[in-house]
Amino acid sequence: MKFDDFLNLMDILLGEDGCPWDREQTHESLRQYLLEECYETIEAINTGDMAALREELGDVLLQVVFHAKLAEKANAFTIDDVIADVSHKLTSRHTHVFGEDTAASAEEVVKVWEANKQKERMQSTYETMMAVPKALPALMRASKVLKYAIGKPCIEDILRSLYTSLDMLAACAGASGNSSTDSYGHKAVHERFIRQMGEMLLWLTILSNALKVNTELILAGAVDKYIARYPYFYKLFDECKTKGMSKEEALAVVEKESTSNYRIQTDSGLFKYIFDYDAQLKAEGKTEGLLEAATKLLKKGADIQYVIETLALSEAQVAQLKEIMA
Repeated sequence: MKFDDFLNLMDILLGEDGCPWDREQTHESLRQYLLEECYETIEAINTGDMAALREELGDVLLQVVFHAKLAEKANAFTIDDVIADVSHKLTSRHTHVFGEDTAASAEEVVKVWEANKQKERMQSTYETMMAVPKALPALMRASKVLKYAIGKPCIEDILRSLYTSLDMLAACAGASGNSSTDSYGHKAVHERFIRQMGEMLLWLTILSNALKVNTELILAGAVDKYIARYPYFYKLFDECKTKGMSKEEALAVVEKESTSNYRIQTDSGLFKYIFDYDAQLKAEGKTEGLLEAATKLLKKGADIQYVIETLALSEAQVAQLKEIMA
């Protein structure tokens, strides 16, 4: 099937004898699907699944054409206009290929692109920052905004600012933990903590830009790594319980393991959380009854499989629990 055939197919679906659901859609109602398809495309790229990538690119193309066809029905623009606009952008921004500019490296190409973009829009730095979409994920938006605001920051200066922000965070955290602080004072400290945390995230983003790394991808990778640790912790936790170890003894085991095997990269703080969580489950199970305790903990965001295993729920109780949480 050629592209024109695909466009004709969309015309049929949006026509009077086409699909009722398709005909009811608007740009606003389709937003969630465009976002979902983009994320699914990224997931296919991350996993290296070329068959999935082929499918997801088709789904993204569907969303592009769908929006263009809705605009055409409203006499706003057509898919040909969309293609013409992006073709013009490619030629006007690639003046090192289609014009007189030169660029011998990818870094120089980016400079040419940004310079041509600035000429086209004739925006001040403030206007350029304001033009960055607020709908972007916060880290991605911060990266783009700060790229326009700050040229070539000194890494040493960034690190000094990070250390200052960290000191301020520590001071706020210490003050918020002071029981003598009244409710108004506690709220004020909490607000300062939030502001300082925001400042620190901005400085971390500035540092990432300076080092030419993507903060969004870094955090996504860190989350995956954090999740991947859990099977090891559960296994080690069960071994400690079987041996009748105390919490302190178990933590010592984790500390020793983390220093002797860098590949596992264990986290004693996380292990302590699991140990305390197990004690909490048992305590609440004794005082409230298994199902009540399990329901309460699941509503707090606990992992269902861990709740089931730790409270040793029967099959009947598991079935009841799933009905309650449905």
